This record gives sequence, C-alpha cells and structure tokens, in this order.
Amino acid sequence: MGPKTEDALIYSCFHDNFHLTENRPWLITLQSHTVGECLQVCDLDTGRCDRQIFLSPVIRFKYLAWAEPNTVFFVKSVNLAYRPRFPMFNAIGSVVLAVFSAFPLQFVGMLEIDKQVFGQGCN
Repeated sequence: MGPKTEDALIYSCFHDNFHLTENRPWLITLQSHTVGECLQVCDLDTGRCDRQIFLSPVIRFKYLAWAEPNTVFFVKSVNLAYRPRFPMFNAIGSVVLAVFSAFPLQFVGMLEIDKQVFGQGCN
C-alpha cells in the first residue's frame, strides 16, 4: 500500500528577493507511510516533489495548519496514549506540535501539550 495524504496546505506567498523559480505556488502535504509520516513539498504547476522531511515514527501526526499564514505552519498529532517505552511523550491525553517555517522548509521545534494541565480546550 502506498502513502496516504492526511492533510495539505497551499503555499502561495511571493517574495521580491527570491528567484523566479522559487516564486511559485507549492503544495505542502502530510503523507502517511507504514513507517511513519513525512512532509512533502510539491510544485503546484508541475506536480514535482521538491523536498521531503520524515517525521517521528513514534508519534502519529495527522493535521496541518498555518500558525502564521504563508510563513509558519505546524503539524499536530492525534491524542497520545501512555507509552512506557517512550517516557518523553507519556502524558495521557496530550498532543504534540511540530513547528516548521514554510520557505525555506525548516524544522523550528516540537512541543508536547498535556491536556490535564492546559485543559481540553487546547485542541
């Protein structure tokens, strides 16, 4: 079975200081594989995949959203259950956010949000 697209964002911000080939719309997709998820950046005009970043095989990521439109986005996990093998992600009912800058595609950071501390409204 091939990869499954979980979620997608369209990046269409044009910058004066970038080369003409970089000033085009891109599709950022979250792909689910059997070994984990990855982010793929594809050119919307040609369909060619330009970049790919593999995410943690320990955490199941499912959602993409803009934190700042066309600048910073995050990938959100599904609710985590307790996993004694991975004590760094062990809060019951917590979610993990991985934050990326959109262009160029770069990892910014990752954090775990414990719903027992911050409440159920932190979805």
